[in-house]
This record gives sequence, structure tokens and C-alpha cells, in this order.
Amino acid sequence: MNNRRQIIWNYGLMMGLSLVLLYGVLYALGEYNLGDQSSSNWGQMLVNFGMAVVFPLLAMLKLKSIQNGYIKLGAAFSSGWQVILIASIIGSLWILVYAMILDPSYQDKIIEAAYDEWAKQGLGDDQMEQAESFTRMFTSPFMMAGMGIVSSALIGALISLVLGLIVQKQDPSEI
Repeated sequence: MNNRRQIIWNYGLMMGLSLVLLYGVLYALGEYNLGDQSSSNWGQMLVNFGMAVVFPLLAMLKLKSIQNGYIKLGAAFSSGWQVILIASIIGSLWILVYAMILDPSYQDKIIEAAYDEWAKQGLGDDQMEQAESFTRMFTSPFMMAGMGIVSSALIGALISLVLGLIVQKQDPSEI
């Protein structure tokens, strides 16, 4: 069981640090923008998804190999999900560092872009003020970090289930 925990932590840390390294490089190149949800982020989203598949899969395969080529669905799912959860916590720490230290004005940029969109939709001043208060609440650093962990946990559960179904192999002696 200790080996299992160590494998999960190793792959979770590797995934989380890989994400932070990716975000750090993008930030250094001027390509990282927390508030940008446009299609220009497709490449970053594909890389994130690829990491969310590769690292849990590697952890599952490693566990399977140390168990003589067998792994139950529950163990595969659990290990993959935990890898993603560890990585999402590390990624959320990046969000906090970015939002509170590197670009504390990110929220104002989001609000500014939102005002342009609200004006196009014909919202009145009162509606815009109300929308701004909600937007500020949901784009605060801690809320974004928390939502990042929750959304990663949910998406990670789905990814881990699919990977677990693919990787699982029942030990015939246990049947």
C-alpha cells in the first residue's frame, strides 16, 4: 500500500509541476492570461487534457506492473483520480500566485471585457453593476482556485473512470 501511495504522489507532483512549468513558460512569453477564455487557448486546453490523460494512465500502468499485471477498476480509478486531484491543487496554487502577485489586475481586465459584452447585449447600468458584483465574486483568486480544484476533480473522475475501464485486468485467482 505504501508503494501505491508513493506512485500516486510521484505522478501527481510530476503532473502538477508540469502544469506550473507550462503556465510559467506561457507567462514568461506573454501568452498566459487567466481571464482569456477565447479560442486562442485551444492549444493550452489540449495540452492540459493530454496531461490529464497521460499522468493518471502512467500511474495506473505502474501500479498494474507492480501487481503482476493486474489492477481492479476501483484501484485504477482511485489512483488516476488522486493523481489529478494532487495536480489540480498544485495548479490552483499557481492561480493564487498569478492572481495575487504576478498580475493582480487580471480581475479588472475580465470586468472590462465583460462590460463590453454586456453593453453589446443592451444591459442597463443597474444590471451591469449587479453582473459586475457577481463576476468579481466568481473571479476572485480564491474562488477561481477552488473552482479549479472542483472542476478538475469532476473531470478527473470521468477521465479516471474511462482509463480505469481500459486498464483494468482482474486477477484470475481472485475470480
